[in-house]
Amino acid sequence: MDTFKSVLKLLTPLLFFYYLTCAISIMVFSIIEYEWAIGEEGIENICDVMTHFNVDDISDVGIPLTSVFIFPLIILSIYRAKQKRFLHPIMTGLLVMYWWWAFFGRFLSC
Repeated sequence: MDTFKSVLKLLTPLLFFYYLTCAISIMVFSIIEYEWAIGEEGIENICDVMTHFNVDDISDVGIPLTSVFIFPLIILSIYRAKQKRFLHPIMTGLLVMYWWWAFFGRFLSC
């Protein structure tokens, strides 16, 4: 277990960039094709985009792909929470909430 702790100590500065990479990949894979049209003639929200355009949704690829990216962070957060360190669990929780909102939450009212 000492090897795991030493590797984790070396990789800790890189975790911020991994969180950032996960957030950017969630953002990229959750964008809908005509989302840029919000605010144009009669299109006020994401539901209007879904009804007015024939949207080719790529979330069937984005959901599992970003889930695989987030899974190691969940494991790390469980490990860190057992050590009474809560920065990683909080950041991972925020990332999971953003993932849920980007792929599911914003479409609930449709």
